Amino acid sequence: MFENKEQAVELLKALDKVAYALHGFCVKGFEIFGVPFTPTETPTTDESPVSEETPPQLLTEEAVRKVLTTKTKAGFSTQIKELLPKHGATKLSDIPKENYAALLADVEALS
Repeated sequence: MFENKEQAVELLKALDKVAYALHGFCVKGFEIFGVPFTPTETPTTDESPVSEETPPQLLTEEAVRKVLTTKTKAGFSTQIKELLPKHGATKLSDIPKENYAALLADVEALS
């Protein structure tokens, strides 16, 4: 799935940032409605290895498109167009689904 370890690490860093942002979004959402935030699962510091037998869930084209749209509106249109060929095509609908996570990691790294 990854060409090298560095790509996997970069993806994990990007996913960690997304998870952190989503947690903050949930907490803020509960505060807005005056409801105390109670997580359904307690985060652990246990770093259990991921089984290589479990296939990763694939992202949907719609979810990737939302992220690309947000970044495009933030002024990264040219950079996104330059990233697409690196991931297999010149438009999102032609990019293989298995490349979505790597594409998102690259897009999230734009700043």
